[in-house]
Amino acid sequence: MAYRLYSTRNADYAQAYCFHDKITDEDIFSKNKIKDLDAIVLESGRILNPMQVIFYRQYSNIEETIRKYSPKIPIYITDVAPIKRFQKDWFEQFASVSRTVGVIGAGTSLILYGLARKKVANISRRTFLGLSFGSLGLVTTVNLPFFSTYYLATNKGEVGGLLPEIVKIRYHNISKSRLVTLRDAITARKIEEYIVPKLRDETGRMPRIGIVYGAAHAGIEGCLKDKNQRDEIIQEFSEEGFELLIPDQINAVVQMQYLDKEWKFKVDSCGLF
Repeated sequence: MAYRLYSTRNADYAQAYCFHDKITDEDIFSKNKIKDLDAIVLESGRILNPMQVIFYRQYSNIEETIRKYSPKIPIYITDVAPIKRFQKDWFEQFASVSRTVGVIGAGTSLILYGLARKKVANISRRTFLGLSFGSLGLVTTVNLPFFSTYYLATNKGEVGGLLPEIVKIRYHNISKSRLVTLRDAITARKIEEYIVPKLRDETGRMPRIGIVYGAAHAGIEGCLKDKNQRDEIIQEFSEEGFELLIPDQINAVVQMQYLDKEWKFKVDSCGLF
């Protein structure tokens, strides 16, 4: 999985873009570099027990590295679980249809062109190229956010801001029917307005925070950088969206730390919602 380094006026961030079934093994979480972080925020998704989150396979490397080499680093969970699973939103369904249409269009044009070469059908080279590139263009354009998400989750190393921005456009601008957008905004508010001030008081400086979320959550960056953006998203979803989330988790911030040779956690209320 790739990662991106960025900053707000209040903190420095290293965000990893992951697949949930893959172990997070980026070098920013290696034993030599993890000590540069003041805290790590993990996505919990539908996992409700904090102890199950820290021992989830995706975070096994991070758990082991902190336990062995940097036990003072706290882990935070700010995510909010949806009450139920959701069906694919309209854009996801449209993208799926576009892939089918694109394959059929390209295949049909290839067959017709082959028949034309044998003088069985009548199709010009220009028409063949138009159909082929049109089909390819449809598939590529509509599915670019999905391709970008896959790239972020499967490649390693630092990336610039273009691909995360494309992913963000898909979830934050094109289709807001999924709760990814709202969870991004809630997480960003909890980090910037609760965790960051807490760490600043403890360290006396601008904190450095690692974020490990699925690649679809590239929009967290924009919500961290722009308070107005996260406030507008939360306000927009405040009635309908909040009803789809587990109420007890909306204000909850879980802090975990490896103390006395075991993981311990506490749950605080951030009081921001």
